[in-house]
Amino acid sequence: MWCKHSTFESSMRTPLIVKVPGVTKGLKSQSITEYIDIYPSLCELVNIKSPTHLEGESFIKLIKELKRNKDFTKSKYRDAIALIKGNMIYMEWADDEGKSYNRMLFDHSIYPMELDNLAEKSDYKEVVSSLSNDLHINGGKIF
Repeated sequence: MWCKHSTFESSMRTPLIVKVPGVTKGLKSQSITEYIDIYPSLCELVNIKSPTHLEGESFIKLIKELKRNKDFTKSKYRDAIALIKGNMIYMEWADDEGKSYNRMLFDHSIYPMELDNLAEKSDYKEVVSSLSNDLHINGGKIF
């Protein structure tokens, strides 16, 4: 099973190759998963309960049914927190109290090289608001 694995920037997207005997058969998926999803997935595969402190989600449903409810990934580097959802990469910089002081938005379907920050353009106001909300809701312990 091959999944698109995403980290902070699109240039750092890496394939995740998973082989489960009797389950995976050379299937491919463009679904998003994160490194933090690997441990809960392994727990599910060997039928043990995941520790409660884990933030990741098992991707075994993706392996078995080629679908998954999770459609985003998040990442943190220093003061920057990023949400990658579809072709959009939204980033906010936050102070120690979690208050945002800068933001960037890139649409990789239009600008794959991230040369045009769309966050301050009026056409993207609703997109920025929605992604910022998603980032704060799904940010977990990052915020």
